[in-house]
Amino acid sequence: MKQSRSAANIDRAYSFADLSSYSFKDRCLIRAADLAFFVLIKLIGGTVKFEIEGWENWEAASVEGKIPIYTFWHNRIFLSIYFWQRRRIVVMTSQSFDGEYIARFVQRFGNGAARGSSTRG
Repeated sequence: MKQSRSAANIDRAYSFADLSSYSFKDRCLIRAADLAFFVLIKLIGGTVKFEIEGWENWEAASVEGKIPIYTFWHNRIFLSIYFWQRRRIVVMTSQSFDGEYIARFVQRFGNGAARGSSTRG
């Protein structure tokens, strides 16, 4: 059965990208950075107590079937990934080398990654 375009995009957001276009060295760096950040965030996140304000907004949007958009300052991203793990959110990240390992550790936390770029499309 043919999969719809939106379903294919959703599947792609939750799957690791093909690294064959990267050199062997870059593939190793991407995998090492991905795993290092995953372990680091797991360790630090496990020691943090989160104070939540406005949770009722997320619950209301979820009940209504809406998909909320969240924004974070860059210095808040790592712990927000830990907080939102396994909640099936999709994080936007660039199509750059750095964006590849970010997408991978986001996916390790059970979330998706939508790739894009203002210069690459």
